[in-house]
Amino acid sequence: MSDNWQHEESFPVTNEHMLDNDVLSDVTILAGEDKQEVRCHRFMLASRSPVFYKMFCGSLPEAGVVEIPDFDAAVLKMMVRFMYTGEIELMPDSVTAVMYAANKYDILPLSKRCKTFLKKNIDVETVCIILEQALKIEENDLIQQCLSFISENTVRVFQTDDFLRISPEARRLVLEKERQTQQLPPEEVYASCKIAPKPFFVERFAEVKPGWTHSNSLEGIGFKTSKEVSLSSVALYLPYKPGSLTGPLEILEEQTFVLTQNVTLSYKKNEKYEHIPLGNNVKIRPQVTYTVRQRLEGQPSFYGENDKGKQSFDDVEIEFVKLSPDQFDNNGTTVESGQIHGLTFEG
Repeated sequence: MSDNWQHEESFPVTNEHMLDNDVLSDVTILAGEDKQEVRCHRFMLASRSPVFYKMFCGSLPEAGVVEIPDFDAAVLKMMVRFMYTGEIELMPDSVTAVMYAANKYDILPLSKRCKTFLKKNIDVETVCIILEQALKIEENDLIQQCLSFISENTVRVFQTDDFLRISPEARRLVLEKERQTQQLPPEEVYASCKIAPKPFFVERFAEVKPGWTHSNSLEGIGFKTSKEVSLSSVALYLPYKPGSLTGPLEILEEQTFVLTQNVTLSYKKNEKYEHIPLGNNVKIRPQVTYTVRQRLEGQPSFYGENDKGKQSFDDVEIEFVKLSPDQFDNNGTTVESGQIHGLTFEG
């Protein structure tokens, strides 16, 4: 941004500059159970939300620190950035959490944006994710819309990975809908639910941004699982502008190499990472620390922020762990941010 940004830039751009650079911020929001700090401006929040207005301008105004424990920092940051700029990039796995936040703080334009997104994006691949999120925030209209879509596309939805991971409550609702419509006998629905587990993808970060430089530095992340599974692919970040990245991808069990393969990552418009299939699946033993490492050269790439922490899929827990300094160069990748977007397992 130029030195004359106050003269040359639009209101959304200058607002975002004030937010990102913590200029004259006067309130700290502690988001989620881990109380992650989000700095912003009371006047901006109050001007966009009747709830925040009452919070800061009512008879008993809040002080400089506010706790919002019922949704995490990633969701809060998306909501706040929308309030400053009017822009947001919604995703199927988080849109209902954003809609819950927008409804709670009466941010009507954001709530409408979320509902429009959901109506346009319910399809075979996303309907189960949206159904689970709608159940969490008790959006009954959305729940019924998802159930109707599943009923109309039963066979195709049952073949997706996400259908195999739906909660018992979601499964019960699907069964009830099938009984009502008689589209498929309940025993066939139940049989579909008993299919052997398919691969599951563990995503490390809630946010992806451009601007990570590579200089042949060895960087990576450790992980361990609670049960035996196999690792089938690794999601690596792509260049954010035309060009490519090349170099080795390595998997280690403790200090022993179990796989090395060369990768080439090329720029793809509107895509931020790519799933790299491993030459051979790697058996992952429970409670053993494994390492995924890369040493890349080429164009700057995307990178991740706001780690999602320990995750569970069915009865398998996956935890990412910090590596010791002698295992990688100090290029910035940590558990909390950096490279290696996620891992795909088969269990």
